[in-house]
Amino acid sequence: MKPLLVVQHHPDEDLGALREMLIAERIPVQVRRLDLEEPLPSSLRGFGGVISLGGPMSVHDEGNYPWLNLERRCLAEAIDAGLPTLGICLGAQLIAQVCGAPVHRHPNGPEIGWWPVRVRPSGRQHPAVTQLPPEFFLFHWHEDQCACPFTAIPLLTSAHTDCQAFAVGENVLAIQAHAELTPELLERWLLLMGTPPADSGKIQTPEEISRLSATPLAALPQVRQQLFGPWLRSVRMRCDTPEASPWHTSN
Repeated sequence: MKPLLVVQHHPDEDLGALREMLIAERIPVQVRRLDLEEPLPSSLRGFGGVISLGGPMSVHDEGNYPWLNLERRCLAEAIDAGLPTLGICLGAQLIAQVCGAPVHRHPNGPEIGWWPVRVRPSGRQHPAVTQLPPEFFLFHWHEDQCACPFTAIPLLTSAHTDCQAFAVGENVLAIQAHAELTPELLERWLLLMGTPPADSGKIQTPEEISRLSATPLAALPQVRQQLFGPWLRSVRMRCDTPEASPWHTSN
């Protein structure tokens, strides 16, 4: 059985609720902590797919994070090989880059907090969104935004960010918001968040986020089951794991 390669960029941006979903599907993983200088594999021949998680850095920060170039090559290999590939936040922007789309600072400022997203009519038949309501809330934390690649199916949009999620073919899914969020992760993130300037984009304060969290957090398990479920089932079929699988932090 081939594990998924999970690329983590920051100690507080882990798999979150995706971990339990992967265990439920009996999909083994190997986590590579780039923030701890763990190396990426030289080849993906031993892996059944890739998940690239979020992080506070920009895709353009190669000077401070030289592994960004290596990760782009890794994602390109996965996509070219037809491996299931999932990107969240930074990971979604890296996938967009690999697929030829630009990534740049958001002209309207950062987007942080609980904001509504809408299903794009052009993507309504995609398995990731077909059962979702026309509009629902996700948690956002990003300063950059990406365009949807020319070859992609746009899935989600919002008033602040045009391309919130997209798919490329049957195997590639990229989501800029954080559907993997858990109450525990949110609590850790709020501790990292300072007080934003009054004119710094679409940003909610930690107090506003805490006050608004109960309803969207309660709805999030069903939302992520729809968003991630079809992709995970395709991974499960590829990995063909007959029983619960071990978890590893590195090779």
